[in-house]
Amino acid sequence: MRWLESLIWPEHEARRQRLRAASQIVAAEPPRIATGDLLTDLDSLITEAPAEATVVVFHSAVLAYVDAASRRRFADSMAAQPSVVWISNEGAGAFPEFNERIAKQSKARFVLAVDGKPVAYAGPHGQSYKGLTTAQPDI
Repeated sequence: MRWLESLIWPEHEARRQRLRAASQIVAAEPPRIATGDLLTDLDSLITEAPAEATVVVFHSAVLAYVDAASRRRFADSMAAQPSVVWISNEGAGAFPEFNERIAKQSKARFVLAVDGKPVAYAGPHGQSYKGLTTAQPDI
């Protein structure tokens, strides 16, 4: 916990308090953590979920660490799972199909997408959220 706290900038007390509150929740009911490769191991984890469960795959600032072909394979894999809700919070460059206007307006923010469709701009640390309007052209 001290290591995680050391990653928070000294002046960001609200983030430190949020981390402490989250750690108490996790300590009370620790989640299962599985390590693996997002391209080869995720599908088998999804199949382990109970049939009545809503499976949500969430990632933030992950796809910048894999090449473009791997990002495409991962996105195609998620699209092939219609019962999975896929939420990504990535830099605009992670998905070249996001149009140029989306990328330009993102500035230093990430693009939050649900099932591969951009829905908002978000701070890279979750500190802000600005929803995209439905009046925007196809994104």
